[in-house]
Formats: sequence, structure tokens, C-alpha cells
Amino acid sequence: MLNKVLIATDGSANAQRSVELGSGIAACFGAGVTIVHVEVAEPSDRELSGMGALWDEVGPQPFGVLHMDELVERLGSTPGWEHANTRTGAMHEIGNRVLQHARSAASDAGIRDPETRLLHGDPGEVIAEAARAEEADLVVMGSRGLGQVRGALLGSVSQKVASHVAASCLTVR
Repeated sequence: MLNKVLIATDGSANAQRSVELGSGIAACFGAGVTIVHVEVAEPSDRELSGMGALWDEVGPQPFGVLHMDELVERLGSTPGWEHANTRTGAMHEIGNRVLQHARSAASDAGIRDPETRLLHGDPGEVIAEAARAEEADLVVMGSRGLGQVRGALLGSVSQKVASHVAASCLTVR
């Protein structure tokens, strides 16, 4: 029986597919859904570039590779993002928008009141901890996200989660 599905998203294309697939599976079983996004303490330039590219409304041009200070400056001067004027504010705002987008997609798939959680720390460890705390029967996440280069060198988040939880894990490509 499938009672609880935990879906991890970083807003990447693979993560979006995982939200859609995980929500569809949960809807078939009438399972509850919790969607998590993990803010990393020091995102890489590639991760920042991916975060910036997620939001067309942030600026007139694609971000390209930005340092955190540049991301904060762009976000803080964009209408609707004024409170994202610090590193922490920018990360929270991006994380909240990723979760809003995922929540909407889950609702479109037939999930009533999907829960969302904005978490902090090492993504693999934090997602595994959330899966245990939620007593998830299934964890769904993308195979590669915004940290794809780092993941290839250090071991991907999905591999780390799969090796640290008792729940079934579905990695979406």
C-alpha cells in the first residue's frame, strides 16, 4: 500500500518531471504528497546559473553564470523580489518559488493539498531525513538536477538518498 510520497525538487527539468510522475502515482493510490526543496549553504556557480534560469521574470536576459552577490543584486532590484536583497533572502525566495511551482503541478495531477517544505543543508542527507520523518513509502526525485557536475564527482543526491532510506526510491530522467 502506498500512503505517503515524498517528492524532492530543485526546480530543474528532471525535478519537474519527478513532481509530475510522483504526483500522478500518488493520485492513483490516493496517497498524500510532501514536496521538499533543499537550500544548500554554498551553491556552486552551476547551481546558481540553473536557479537563475528557472525564472524568466527575474530579468530581461538569461543569467548565465553568476556569483551569489550578482544573483542577489539582480533579484533585489526586480519588482516583486525586493525582499530578496540578501543571500539568505534570495535563496528563500527561489526555494519558495520552486515549491509554489511544484505544488501547482501536484495539484494539477489531482493531489489535494500537497504539503511543501523548504529545508536547509546537504540535499542527500536532508531529503533522506525528511523521508524518514514523513514515513514516506516512496521517494521520487530527478536523476540529475542543478548540481549535476558536482553530483558526478561526489555521488549524486539520488544515490545518497536511495542508500539511506528504507522507502522505495524512484529516480526520474
